[in-house]
Amino acid sequence: MRLPDGRVTWGCQSRVSLEIQNGTQKISKLLGTLVLATCALTAQALQVNSSGQLIYDGGTLIVDNLNSDSDYDNRIYLLNQRNPILGSQFLFVDDAGGQKSFSQSTLHGYGIDPGEELVFFIANVHFPFVYLSNGPQAQITSLGSSLFQIGFEDTLLRNSDRDFNDAVIRAKTVGNSVPEPGSLALVGLGLVGLGLARRRRSSDR
Repeated sequence: MRLPDGRVTWGCQSRVSLEIQNGTQKISKLLGTLVLATCALTAQALQVNSSGQLIYDGGTLIVDNLNSDSDYDNRIYLLNQRNPILGSQFLFVDDAGGQKSFSQSTLHGYGIDPGEELVFFIANVHFPFVYLSNGPQAQITSLGSSLFQIGFEDTLLRNSDRDFNDAVIRAKTVGNSVPEPGSLALVGLGLVGLGLARRRRSSDR
């Protein structure tokens, strides 16, 4: 974005500001591109897309089980995209509390890679149904800071109280907010180039 005083800014979480001046214009634009690339790496976060799907962003997935208000022993699972019937990962019984974590490599084994959907589901012995977190029997709520709560109804909606607290979990990811060394090196080279260009311009005066 160009500011009234002639500067151009690029920003993600922290704002980077550089002056655009004649001979340094091209290098400044290049540096802006490098900063935006690094921001793209550092700004990733677990998110819900416009279709209501919970999207995995990389890093370690942490899932917490909240004690639920249910008449049934609902079992909570993480859907295995490669083998949903036999390979889905049991997480918790709904009222038993607990926490589970999954590394990025483990999730890859389940067919879940960065940019793909995370799907949880519940099942119990009283009903022959499986209720998915991306279906009408569940509600996904953002709690801020890339923390999401997924609440389920364990009976059909037409017969339920629609409070989505029969099985409740919270999900977040950690360990994916540090830019790769190569990206930091690119930004460093851009800064060095900008400094050299300014020094050269000053010596030509």
